Amino acid sequence: MLLPFAMRILPSFSALSVASVLFCAALALPLSGLAASPDAPALPKPTYAAFQGVPFTEVHFEDAFWSPRLKTNREVSLPHNFLYCESTDRFTNFARVAWNRTGKYSGLLFNDSDVYKVIEAAAYALAVERDPELEKKTDAAIALIAAAQQPDGYLNTWFTLKLPGKRWTNYDSHELYCAGHLIEAAVAYKRATGKGALLDVSEKFVDHIIDIFLV
Repeated sequence: MLLPFAMRILPSFSALSVASVLFCAALALPLSGLAASPDAPALPKPTYAAFQGVPFTEVHFEDAFWSPRLKTNREVSLPHNFLYCESTDRFTNFARVAWNRTGKYSGLLFNDSDVYKVIEAAAYALAVERDPELEKKTDAAIALIAAAQQPDGYLNTWFTLKLPGKRWTNYDSHELYCAGHLIEAAVAYKRATGKGALLDVSEKFVDHIIDIFLV
């Protein structure tokens, strides 16, 4: 089902957008739907793979080079990034949607993605060492994002504040791009902390995307 869908939208979507939609769709499909046909021949297991992926939560550094840099990232860089998102109204855009505040959208049309990137970065830092203050800031940002999500699952503050009637009409407007970063942040935060609030938001958004493009 996904391949014919991709071929239909390729002329109007960028490659990244197509990949984002397919990723969102695959994320929502039941695993049973991905199983091979019972009549298909079994594929041989590869014997040449010397290494396999390791979850990032299982990777730790205890050396003189990376350890102090990771500490600086957690204690200096990430707090600065949160402050920057606040000072540039990236958080404010979510607040305006969540609390129906008056005011225009502030910043570039893809600014939502920067908030998601900071959350993903926080997840990687928290996987190395839990930091109550950083986790508190991240949880507050996630609560704001959840409050800004529309009843049908849609989540993009640029369109909601500026062009609410034009959703999914311009595929160069980073709607799927922002959705992809939301999903990445949600998965990372769930793996790092066990908290699933942002994952719930992303799954609801994925369901909405499937309703728009696949149903």
